[in-house]
Amino acid sequence: MNSRPTDGSKHLPPTHASPDHTGYDPIAESQPAVRIVAIGASAGGLEPIEQFFDMLPDGTGMAYVIVQHLSPDFRSMMPELLKRHSKLNIQIITDGMTLEAEKIYLNPPRASLEIKDGRFQLIENKDSTELSLPINVFFKSLAREYGENAVCLVLSGTGSDGTQGAEEVAHAGGVVLAQDPASAKFDSMPRSVLDTVPNAAYASPPFLPDLLLRACAGESLNRAPSRPLLKLSSPERDIVAMLQIRFGLDFGYYKTSTVARRIKRRAQLMGMHDLADYAALLSEKSEELESLYADLLIGVTAFFRDPDAFKSLNEKIIQQFDEKLKAREELRIWAPGCASGEESYSIAILLYERARSLNVEPNIRIFATDIHARSLKTASRGLFSANSLSQLPQEIVERYFVENQGEFQIQKSIRELIVFSQHNLIRDPPFTRMDMVCCRNLLIYLDEEAQRKAIAMFHFALRQGGTLFLGPSETLGELVDEFDVADSRWRIYTKRRNVRLVEATRLLPITTERKNRQDFSDGGRQDQSPPNKLHRNGLMRLYDSVLAKTVGTSLLVNRNGEVIHIFSDASSFLAIKRGQFSKRITDLIDEQLKITVTSGLDRIQRSHDDEFVRSVVYTREDGTSCL
Repeated sequence: MNSRPTDGSKHLPPTHASPDHTGYDPIAESQPAVRIVAIGASAGGLEPIEQFFDMLPDGTGMAYVIVQHLSPDFRSMMPELLKRHSKLNIQIITDGMTLEAEKIYLNPPRASLEIKDGRFQLIENKDSTELSLPINVFFKSLAREYGENAVCLVLSGTGSDGTQGAEEVAHAGGVVLAQDPASAKFDSMPRSVLDTVPNAAYASPPFLPDLLLRACAGESLNRAPSRPLLKLSSPERDIVAMLQIRFGLDFGYYKTSTVARRIKRRAQLMGMHDLADYAALLSEKSEELESLYADLLIGVTAFFRDPDAFKSLNEKIIQQFDEKLKAREELRIWAPGCASGEESYSIAILLYERARSLNVEPNIRIFATDIHARSLKTASRGLFSANSLSQLPQEIVERYFVENQGEFQIQKSIRELIVFSQHNLIRDPPFTRMDMVCCRNLLIYLDEEAQRKAIAMFHFALRQGGTLFLGPSETLGELVDEFDVADSRWRIYTKRRNVRLVEATRLLPITTERKNRQDFSDGGRQDQSPPNKLHRNGLMRLYDSVLAKTVGTSLLVNRNGEVIHIFSDASSFLAIKRGQFSKRITDLIDEQLKITVTSGLDRIQRSHDDEFVRSVVYTREDGTSCL
């Protein structure tokens, strides 16, 4: 067991009241004597739990309740495993058990868990086939009983169990923490919490105890942005730091003038001319921080914005897709920075109209991405006001929209063509094998370095001959020679050749882990990751090695199991499902291969073997089998 600090964190001052305390009364007359830290974990949760207790100091005066997704058919080994990492007494919860400080409590299988008057209550799950969300159930109970003394922590896991309960803990004035998604084997649960709870904080598992104690002691958890905007004033930099902490987006890649102007605009809308006062307001009102974040992300879009541009796109590009449409070959389009979805739906309608004129069923997949989770939720619903459709021809409205209580919802046949997914254009790997990339009026808000990176990513994503559709004020910059011009006025280009660009390899992210930035994982010290050049050269050597040795279909994944490159045609082995898109190979691979792939990845990560070989009989959709 690692040595653990035992400094002044043994006795904690009372927690501060949450500034966005809205939905609950505080615990009325007397606060509970023991502070509970509820830890929710699912797939991949054992390791972060062990790391958390390895680094937890003695004598915190808290009780720890671990709520996991447990199989009803197998005995959990958690008590034995956890004893190696903590000196605290570990107990399996029974109905009516009294909660005490300096103990770890584990939920039993086949039951949901609540707490009332300092005692645990077990509710038997009679129907084993019913969806069970035990983390949400306990978190909600904790919020009701403990109010601002409630603490919840969400670790690795699939799905979103814990998010609703964490929201209630936050509304009650409690503390909401999550594992840094980049450090999680399965990031869905912690990422869902961070996307939903405005004041949630995060760290990698070994540093979560420090974050917990600082949060409970009322300390500020602010940190500097990873690319400081040095030309900003001190209050503006503080505000950008808050945005960085809450949303994980590096506004250092945005033009300084744009960031400063929009911060001042929001401050004036709130009746404030002193930015220091506005910064203080943001630290207290999470809803205003969300509004500023949305404002900084621009999000200005419309159906068929610049109609002449879409007319040109239709005549010079869309009609060239006729053969693929007739052959029912998949057309792949990427629309980064999709905001509320109007432009993505415009592209979908344009393609659907073309398929309709050819009397064929369209085989189209549009990947509409944005970093703003709430915009994606709005886009996926496909509901629009009558005013937003005012510039559309009436026959298009009648053909593709259905009126619903004063709003208009786009037809299901169009919605099904689009996969809406959260994606950071600057940080995350690009999509691949695209026939078109449509990114209009986003680059103008980024600085030169970010623009170069984005164009390089688009080039990497496109097939040879694929189309890049930009906004009327955006250019290709230094990569102009890599594209042919289809329409200079409306910035429609086609990719000239398949070549690895130096700019693309230098800036292409090889994982979604954050590199070279300050975060909670190192206590604010600069990460000592190797320079980008080493990552670049290593990635290219890996590509070259795979290309030289591989015959047939191959998938290159990073250490998180995310697909970053596909060699040859892997379409018969992969399945893109509806809903939020995942880049993980275990989410994309056909069900027949999932167990083998998961086992191989796990073995390689645990044993660092160079090879893992298995022969699997795989049955294709047409009934034929292959080895």
